[in-house]
Amino acid sequence: MATTWSGYVNRLRAGIDFANNRNPTQADPTVTSTFWGWGQTDYSTYNFDLTMSFSGGHGSGSGTKRASNSTAINLVSRSITLDASYDGAITYTVSVTCSGTGAGPVSYSRNNTIPRRPTANPGVPTNVKLVPAVGAGKLTLTFNGPSSWPGPSSGRRYYWQISTVSNFATTTSTGYQTGGTLNISGTAGVRYYVRVRSEGVWWDATRVSAWVTVNALAPTPPVLAGTPAPTSISRTSWVVPVATISNNGGQAPSNYRVMVNTTPVDTTNIKTQGAWASVSPTGAQPDTLYYYKVSAYNYAGWGPWTEWATVTTLDDAPDDPAAATISAITEVSATATWVAPAVNGATITGYDLVISDTSNPEVPVVAYLGLGPTVLSQAITGLTKAHDYQAYVRANGTPASSGWGAPAEFRTTGTLATMFPKINDGGTWKDFELWENQAGAWKKVQLQLNDAGTWKWSQL
Repeated sequence: MATTWSGYVNRLRAGIDFANNRNPTQADPTVTSTFWGWGQTDYSTYNFDLTMSFSGGHGSGSGTKRASNSTAINLVSRSITLDASYDGAITYTVSVTCSGTGAGPVSYSRNNTIPRRPTANPGVPTNVKLVPAVGAGKLTLTFNGPSSWPGPSSGRRYYWQISTVSNFATTTSTGYQTGGTLNISGTAGVRYYVRVRSEGVWWDATRVSAWVTVNALAPTPPVLAGTPAPTSISRTSWVVPVATISNNGGQAPSNYRVMVNTTPVDTTNIKTQGAWASVSPTGAQPDTLYYYKVSAYNYAGWGPWTEWATVTTLDDAPDDPAAATISAITEVSATATWVAPAVNGATITGYDLVISDTSNPEVPVVAYLGLGPTVLSQAITGLTKAHDYQAYVRANGTPASSGWGAPAEFRTTGTLATMFPKINDGGTWKDFELWENQAGAWKKVQLQLNDAGTWKWSQL
């Protein structure tokens, strides 16, 4: 770059020269820039010292040298190293002041520019998932930004395509967005393929990443294979176990319900469990024939009802006991206390107390069976710390026994070590998830720990 000069002030002028060693590249944005400060008199004979001070983009400093007549003299110089920016050229200023005996002072400023750094293709979107959403045919695409954005902070976007064929020969819709969530309304039972890529609309080109493709079945309501046989029949209740699934519709069921009537005719007497777990009808009468049927729910909605099945409640049995009171809870123990139920003409011969961790009294983890008829409290041991349990009480009697009473839910004290790893996403720690491709569909898999030959879910 040629030297540029100020005008003469009291027969002295100042000059500034810059030189960049290279233009930045995408691979290497580093540029070394050198500045030179000059002084020059217009005297034909001049043998005095000239002094120059400088400040600005190259820092600050000064220098003094003996001038010779009207010959230009380099008084100061300084080199700096800068990284070119994606967002624009870097421009900075250097100012000098020069003076000497009988000459000047004179001041002068000049700008230097580091060119903009060229862009490159952005990285692919990360953590791309396509999962069912609430509503028949509904899916949601989620993704995070790429780890590499080699371009300006502006001009970033994502381009997506949706198709029902894996090669995207045809598309149902396309579009751009800046965020990482896309709600899709499709047709229930149809498999959709979605691909997304990163794009940077930047000053030197529009750069794009490779595609990331995912697919999922837009769910339909689940279908059950049949009505399960009743269990734990008592005078006023029975348990309907979860049914066998004939077709989950693309997503495992998340809710379960039972319809009950004294005739095989549809009614509004429906009890919904709130989870995929056994359900127990309420309000039944002793010694009565009931008809019942079940259906299951996933994000696509409720599936069809199964065929009617029958159950007859028991007679001459005590009422189901009320939920027990749980006290003295520790990491591994607790105490259950209950009240004797109405006998309804039966004779109570004792009680059974079972502790479950699956909301199923038929599968206890601890059982105290055949307790005496006057026993209304029992210490519970052998539990696991920081674990959720349900305590069920049943009154044994003649000629018949009660059903299991309502569960008393409690949690032992203490905390568990977790085996779930965490991943840092942009400064935020998030749960690490494992997904497995099963027959073309991505499904979340569980992480378990083998403890002395027993597989356990996240507990030591």
